[in-house]
Amino acid sequence: MLLTLIALLFLTIPIHAQIYGINPTSPNNPPGPLSPLPHHTTCAPLLDDTDPPLFSPREPWSFPPHCTPPGSQNRPKLCTYTVTSLRGDGGISLLTTPEVAAHLAHVLQDADIAWLEKQRGYPLSAAPDKPYTIKTALKENTDHESDGKKKTKGLGVFAKRLIKEGEILMAQPPILVRLTEQRYWKVRDIYQALAQASTRLPLKEKETLLGMSRSGKGYVVEDIMKTNVFHITVQGVDHTGLYPEIARINHECRPNAFVRYSPQTLVVEAVAYKDIQPGEEVTVSYLPLNLLTEQRTQLIQEWGFNCTCSLCSNPKRFKTSDKNRDRIQVILESLDHPGNRTQAKVRAAVEEVEDLVVKEGLAGQLGDFYAIIADIYLNMGDLRKTRKSGRNAVKLLQHYAGFDNMRTEKAEEFMRELDALER
Repeated sequence: MLLTLIALLFLTIPIHAQIYGINPTSPNNPPGPLSPLPHHTTCAPLLDDTDPPLFSPREPWSFPPHCTPPGSQNRPKLCTYTVTSLRGDGGISLLTTPEVAAHLAHVLQDADIAWLEKQRGYPLSAAPDKPYTIKTALKENTDHESDGKKKTKGLGVFAKRLIKEGEILMAQPPILVRLTEQRYWKVRDIYQALAQASTRLPLKEKETLLGMSRSGKGYVVEDIMKTNVFHITVQGVDHTGLYPEIARINHECRPNAFVRYSPQTLVVEAVAYKDIQPGEEVTVSYLPLNLLTEQRTQLIQEWGFNCTCSLCSNPKRFKTSDKNRDRIQVILESLDHPGNRTQAKVRAAVEEVEDLVVKEGLAGQLGDFYAIIADIYLNMGDLRKTRKSGRNAVKLLQHYAGFDNMRTEKAEEFMRELDALER
């Protein structure tokens, strides 16, 4: 049953982080260098609206927190914290608990960027020339309006030059972060807290926030958050984050880019899944890439639109795609049976899944698959193939999920345990 659960996990892990309501991210690994800076060795003290003004605000916060008490005892307060200049750039407001804010303070104040860049092997920044532009995007495979003009899907992101596979075209911290769990506070109080969080932002971020798309229903900031947020974790706690430019990237079931989230920096990056040609629209998937057509149709409606991408609008293509994705699931489930764990059968399974993954554009999930195969080879006693599959898992998970994603860290820990076993 363990392998079946792992297989099911593989088929529900998203490549697009983080924007479709199923939490794909991981609890934060304790950040910082092996010899941490002095102010990183302990958490910042808890800070809420009961602290006297003489000692508040404390760094990195620019204002004293504004807090909302819970509706019941033994629940934390919900407080607004704001930094008006994050790492010398724009501002950020957080609607979270004092406990999360205390753990997060040093990340916002003085993240060890050099150490983080060394850990992941590439810079914590996007292409300096900003290789994209934001403009009106046309819908594909739909009828024209009555006046003959093509239907639009609002703003989209388009490549200004060739963006090569693996290139980071966007890297952005959030301007507004909100605790996902809201049931312990009154709706009115939450709206007041959101108003406080948005009001305290610098003018540039405030204008950006209010200029974002929304459905036109309910309180403005709440509506904007529901329409545009990414699902992230902050110190292992579920939150949603508003990343204005990355939120402009439209959905495609077979996208040419993906996003990855770093819990150590709160930054979301948009990365080219493959070469993106000049003038081509940049797209990401708002859903797990491996879902079947019916599942995608149901989930995408939560975002207020029906998908008309080249896959969903072509019955022949999506039926073939569904068949391939079903086959991947069957293969993974078959490996749960000891009788199928022979060298020949495992090798055949790996080769078939690799082929199907290429056909379906699911390369972002191969890391999870190789992690499963590494565990199978370990149980079979083949340490050489265990190591090969484990290395593939780490490499791909670092690239697609992120160096500080929980899945990546588990794969790295697996390799460390394998090293210890072979000593």
